[in-house]
Amino acid sequence: MTMNNKIRFILLEFLLFLYSLRECYVFMAIKIGEKNETVCTQITDISDILGDTILIFVRRLTKRRKYHACVHLY
Repeated sequence: MTMNNKIRFILLEFLLFLYSLRECYVFMAIKIGEKNETVCTQITDISDILGDTILIFVRRLTKRRKYHACVHLY
């Protein structure tokens, strides 16, 4: 299993767990190292998780930039 596939699998399991809570709104912020950009995604259903969030993570990681992810449950 390649590194990208491992990352994708771990994120998928984690995000599916968050989705299983269902009562919570999940906000995910991704902070990119040097530029300090923040990308925020509100996860409301499974298509958002599969379509947007994992792609954002994988794209950032394959560019070899530092990243930080915070998940807040409300």
